[in-house]
Amino acid sequence: MQEQILGTYIDDFAKYANGRDLADMQGIFRRISANVGKKVKYVNFDRDMKSRDVKSVLELFAKAKIIAQVFNTDANGIPIGAEEDRDVWKPLFLDVGLMNHANGLRESFFNEISDADLVNEGAIAEQFVGQQLLYRKGNGELPTLHYWLREGAKNNAEVDYVIEDGLNVLPVEVKSGKSGSLRALREMMISKGLKRAVRFDANIASVQKVVSDEGSYEIENRPLYSSCSAW
Repeated sequence: MQEQILGTYIDDFAKYANGRDLADMQGIFRRISANVGKKVKYVNFDRDMKSRDVKSVLELFAKAKIIAQVFNTDANGIPIGAEEDRDVWKPLFLDVGLMNHANGLRESFFNEISDADLVNEGAIAEQFVGQQLLYRKGNGELPTLHYWLREGAKNNAEVDYVIEDGLNVLPVEVKSGKSGSLRALREMMISKGLKRAVRFDANIASVQKVVSDEGSYEIENRPLYSSCSAW
């Protein structure tokens, strides 16, 4: 069924392009699933295409809701979108199941493979939580999503998602396992003076209070599956 759904999308592109343009569109579509959660670099989608042509195809996919663009934001306050950088973004795909299928991961593999063998387990978790956050508001609102990225000469810092929680900025970190560094989250919480964050991972629900000389804040730890109903 997943193969048929993906095939239908690829076949449908023939209505809007032909020849080389059609081949380019189909090729980029096949590479989206491998770039989920990564800052977009056009060369990663097609080394032989001009960047502006890759950009045009990706923008078309975004308009058609084939991908969702998660834009970088400075997140200094509400509204988050007022400080977004539309030149810096990462994609989400149609659905986590279709993403796995497009990457060659079949349902039967899950009974045989260990977490250590999944090279993209982080991207799978990020896609899963991201697609829940996208449509958390409902009410006919257009889905929007942001993340926080600080790029430095030596060390980059990235928090997977940033959403609005009432009048507050709420960082959302996603981990596929039971542990993982929270350096970027800590940096954002301290630099922005935030008091609350949410982390989705493989642990049971808990609340973690962080107190240091630089500041204090609270992290709500929630199981990955709870992102379906947490909002």
